[in-house]
Amino acid sequence: YQACYFVAVSVTSVSVATMVTLGAAPVLVLAVEARRESPTRAAKCAAGTAIVGLALMLGAPSGGRILVGVPFALAAAAGFAALTLLGRTPVAGLDGPATIGFGFVAGATMLAVPASATVGLGFAPTATTIALLTFFGCVPTALAYTLFFIGLRGVSAGSAAVVAVLEPVTATVLGVAVLGERLGIGAAAGAALLCAAAVLAGRSG
Repeated sequence: YQACYFVAVSVTSVSVATMVTLGAAPVLVLAVEARRESPTRAAKCAAGTAIVGLALMLGAPSGGRILVGVPFALAAAAGFAALTLLGRTPVAGLDGPATIGFGFVAGATMLAVPASATVGLGFAPTATTIALLTFFGCVPTALAYTLFFIGLRGVSAGSAAVVAVLEPVTATVLGVAVLGERLGIGAAAGAALLCAAAVLAGRSG
């Protein structure tokens, strides 16, 4: 999931890669869940609203090669969907934080091999880089995923995946504020629809 996602980011943009990844994930989750039980009308409405919102947001400039990046984003979506579906089942003998910790250590170990052979793992150990690495490890990784898996215990996987599409809104806002990406009227309308989809998903859950 992470490897494919960041490849998509590198060849498109933060907003496009995030929108495609988290936009496709709820569809995949609902498709799997539909094999066990039919999704509620509210869940279908939430997923449809999210897809329309993402389609509008994709009107924003990508700043890269969409045809190259989108397949990687879709592969990342499949990984995120699997994470969401499997994350609802506790691992015997492990609590949530331990499961996440072991999972990320295993994932990092596997990613270290191709990374070492291609881009390398070295960095300049300054106060800024160490602070950034600490922040990335503690806040958007350990804390965020812990809260996500706690949330999975109380809602359906489909609802959780739809609520997660709020991340493209955050990514797009940060892309505009920090990276200088532009947000048009259509993209702003899409962001509003994504927020509405999250509310619908919460109600359906």
